[in-house]
Amino acid sequence: MNRDIRKMPIISSKHPGALVWADAFYFRDLIREDLSINLKTPEKVFKLACIADVLDFPDYGLELLTHLTLQYGKDEKYNFADNIIESLAYVPGLLKQGELLASLPVIEKIRVYSSSYKYKNFSIEEDLRKQAYQYLLLGEYDQAGSIYEKAIEFEPNVKANYWHLGLLLLLQDQELEAHTAWFLGIAEGKPEEIDIWIAELVEVLQAEAERREIIGDKALALTIHENINNIVSQYNE
Repeated sequence: MNRDIRKMPIISSKHPGALVWADAFYFRDLIREDLSINLKTPEKVFKLACIADVLDFPDYGLELLTHLTLQYGKDEKYNFADNIIESLAYVPGLLKQGELLASLPVIEKIRVYSSSYKYKNFSIEEDLRKQAYQYLLLGEYDQAGSIYEKAIEFEPNVKANYWHLGLLLLLQDQELEAHTAWFLGIAEGKPEEIDIWIAELVEVLQAEAERREIIGDKALALTIHENINNIVSQYNE
C-alpha cells in the first residue's frame, strides 16, 4: 500500500512510521478509492484488519474497522463502534488534560453506530446498562448517571447499577453521593448477601482504577483505591 494513514489517534509502538513501504510488510490497501469493487468486500476488509492487528499495526487496523463500521455498520457483524470506543478508552496518552474521548474525530464519525445512540429509545435493562457504560467511557458522566438511575427504576434488585452509579458520582468528585448510592444497593441485605455485594462493588471499582492507571490518570486511580479501602474497612468491622 502507498497511502499515508497517519490520520488515526494511535500509532504502533513497534512500527511508528507511516505504512508506506517496508522490507517485510506488504498490504494491499482494500479501502483505496481506485481499487476494484470486487476486492472491497467487508469479509476481506475485516480479515485485513485482523492481520494488521496481529502484526501490530493498530492504526491501520483502527482505520479498517472504522471503514467497516461506516460502510456496513447497519449489519451488527460489521459494526465495531463499541469495540473502537472500548479499545481507545484504554490507550495511554491519547487524551489531553480535560479532553473527552467523545471529542476524538474518529469517535465522532462512528458514534451514531454505538450503543450510546442505538439504544436511545430502548427500555430494555441490558441495553440501558450497555448504553450507560459507553457514556462512561466517553467521559459523558451526566448522561451515564441518568441512564443508571433509570435502570435502577426498572430493576431495583440489579445491584450492578448502584455500583456504577456510585462510581460515576465518584468520578465527578461527589464522594458522599457515591457512598450513598452504594449504601442504597447494600441496605437491608443479609450478612452473606452483603459480603457478595461488597465483592462485586470492589470488582467494579478495581476495574476502573486499573483503567485509570493504564491511561495515566494516577490521581483518580488513587482516589478510587482509597474508596475501596474505606469500603472494605467499613464492612469488615
